[in-house]
Amino acid sequence: MVKKLNSSALLIALLLGILMSGLVAGVSVVINEHIKLAGQSREGRLAYRSALSGIEEGLLAVKYAKASGRLTELYNKTFSRDLRLGDTSVKPDDLLYEMKIETPFSSTFEDFASYDAIGEWPDSSTKEKLKKINMDDTLDLDLTQVINDKNLKYLDIFFSGPYTASDDPMQTNFTALNWVLVDLSKNATSGTERQLINSGTNNVDGRRFLRVSVSDIATCVKNHNECHLRIRPQIAFPSSRMSITHRLLGTTASSGKHSYIAIRAIDQSGRIIIGDSSEDNGIIAISSVGQAGQAVRKLIAKIDVSSGAYLGLFDFGIYCGTNCIGLGPDQQ
Repeated sequence: MVKKLNSSALLIALLLGILMSGLVAGVSVVINEHIKLAGQSREGRLAYRSALSGIEEGLLAVKYAKASGRLTELYNKTFSRDLRLGDTSVKPDDLLYEMKIETPFSSTFEDFASYDAIGEWPDSSTKEKLKKINMDDTLDLDLTQVINDKNLKYLDIFFSGPYTASDDPMQTNFTALNWVLVDLSKNATSGTERQLINSGTNNVDGRRFLRVSVSDIATCVKNHNECHLRIRPQIAFPSSRMSITHRLLGTTASSGKHSYIAIRAIDQSGRIIIGDSSEDNGIIAISSVGQAGQAVRKLIAKIDVSSGAYLGLFDFGIYCGTNCIGLGPDQQ
């Protein structure tokens, strides 16, 4: 009887030991995971602040360069900064940013081919004559001279379907191209430096062009103001696949993807016209990639060069773990 009790006690103790070991192991895993997540969250915040430091440097550089007439010297240059400043006690070991000030997204009429239609998927010879614009980038076209000197009546924006970064057609998507016509003259409206005249967005799969109408252009002609047309292609699902048209957002959807654009501008007599644009127009993009440990954050700030207005800050959260290779605005 005593032997049976001893055996039972030993078995119960063994089972309890196994249960306790499993419980301790489980708690340890949970605690380690929380510690890891807390560390990633801290690094993520530091990476954001690092990227923001790059944006602040870029904004200051643009401000002083524009004031001294040396803005073009900044275009397409990359600036790298180590925020630890040689202090090895600062953790994480990697605390830095890389910032780039990109050439304004602007254009002249000479950059565009004039087509009655370019087709959804233009061939390679046609592509060479068209304007390539990355998805979610904004291209700024100054219409002032062609309105005032060339008697612009209206214009059509032709666009292809969306392509991947390797220039393969994205057959299941379409280009939801957006245009905005704005007046940038300082007396456009009381207390502001811009006035929205009109805008349009393609939300129909298969549509190949959008028109900036006679009445829209007439508003600029009437006031002889500084009118700019801003064109931004976007990727969307066709409504046949979803209940509503749905844009694909973020860097995963848009990085490297693009569309091809052509413009047909018509004057009052019905002729196709070509005009010039001033050099100091467009939108500057300041891209900054911050890194803290293994966390990476990318920020993009956009500035209207003609008015100096700050157009907003765009945040692209990235965490790449051990795969952070080639840190920089062009590699993320």
